[in-house]
Amino acid sequence: MTVPRATANAMPLVWRTVAGRLPVCALLLTLGACAGGISVPNLTPPSASAEPTPATAAAPAPAAAPAAAAQPAKPAPPPPPQKLTATEINEACWMDPAINKVPDLDKRLKLVDKCVDQKTKAQGGL
Repeated sequence: MTVPRATANAMPLVWRTVAGRLPVCALLLTLGACAGGISVPNLTPPSASAEPTPATAAAPAPAAAPAAAAQPAKPAPPPPPQKLTATEINEACWMDPAINKVPDLDKRLKLVDKCVDQKTKAQGGL
């Protein structure tokens, strides 16, 4: 009995197709599960999409509003500077462009030590 070539090769071709697409589908399902409820935020500003209605545009302003508008709000005081850890100071000094231009490693190490000492003194110690 002879088997036509089309039916003999049909089964391996189907498995190659499914086997090739199965990892891609598994990857997409995994990424979809990781994303959870994350979605792309609306890129239009809310003021552009919301038009004022005639009722809100024609409403009279309360009497306290002009007094509040006359006095500017005091800005919040800036937070105190955060102290850097020894590791952060070392990273900042090693990544300094002026220090990175020095080709000799021994000279660079001396410059980094000097930079670390300066930054440590500037923030009042570690």
